[in-house]
Amino acid sequence: MEQPQTPTIEPPSPPKFKSDAGVCTFGAGVILKLCRVIRPEVEGVREGQDIEYIHRMRVATRRLRTALEVFADCLPAKKISNWQGHIRSLTRALGEARDTDVQLDLLLALETSVEDKTFRPGLRRLALRLGQRRQKLQVKVLKALDDLEASTVLEQIEDRLTLSKDASESVEAGVPLLFQRSYDNISRRLDEMFSFEVYVQLPEYKKELHMMRIAAKRLRYTLEIFAPLYSDKLKRYLQACRQTQQLLGEIHDCDVWIETLPQFAEEEHQRILKFYGNARPFNRINPGLAFFIKNRQEERQNKYQAFLKDWRRWHAQELWLELRRDTLSAIPHMPEPLPLPEQPPLPPPDAQSG
Repeated sequence: MEQPQTPTIEPPSPPKFKSDAGVCTFGAGVILKLCRVIRPEVEGVREGQDIEYIHRMRVATRRLRTALEVFADCLPAKKISNWQGHIRSLTRALGEARDTDVQLDLLLALETSVEDKTFRPGLRRLALRLGQRRQKLQVKVLKALDDLEASTVLEQIEDRLTLSKDASESVEAGVPLLFQRSYDNISRRLDEMFSFEVYVQLPEYKKELHMMRIAAKRLRYTLEIFAPLYSDKLKRYLQACRQTQQLLGEIHDCDVWIETLPQFAEEEHQRILKFYGNARPFNRINPGLAFFIKNRQEERQNKYQAFLKDWRRWHAQELWLELRRDTLSAIPHMPEPLPLPEQPPLPPPDAQSG
């Protein structure tokens, strides 16, 4: 059977827009709100005690990057490139730390709940190494925060986008164009997600399913930006996006464990051999590592089946088609231009000559 080709992870090129006062005012409100969400998390991220600070700031930076892209025409091009670069660096550092926090939480919960005590030494050893890695990642997080603060990116964005007094009038004037922009951006993100649909029933295509998760995440953030325009009408689509992102994310997490655990076991084996001069102490941790690999393989299968069931259900309901229809039908008709006044008749030739 011919294997499907792997599409690129790059999303379709964003549509070209001309700046509109109402659209840009709406976009300014979205971007300013996200900037102000990031600030309260800084101290908690620096302390590194509560993993939820990392999670909230990571999500906020991703949403901010999406909003800057959606409303790029409202901002100076040279500035946007610089802002996006600094925010992306912070998102990357936060992402590594957050992923490690999630892994540690899973290990600690499993160690507590596992009935066979022979598995616990291996789980503890793995948690020990991850804890050491997390400490090193905190250094990267602090540097990324320092770099962002030194760049004054958030201050520059806020200074640029402070709302004017006639904001409500500007938004009202640009409503048709705002709904049009919403539809265009949502449709583009839908197209991106569906470019990976061929892999939904091919669970062995790990990379492509992970790329589909990224596309679902981008669609979700785009829906969140424009959700206030539709009251609660986007609620079920957002829920489906979150479910897609979560299940595909959990599948990817399992894939990472399954891929890296054999390498970890080999490295730990060599470390023990070098320290003790023999590998017998490795026998104490090996059962837990073998158990965890099998546990992650079973969990991946369960999560994949749950995702496949949801995806088929959404297809049967024509959920994604309805999202496209709803956002298209919500675009108000542009007002008809006023008729031009009738051209007054030309005077008779003899009057012109007089």
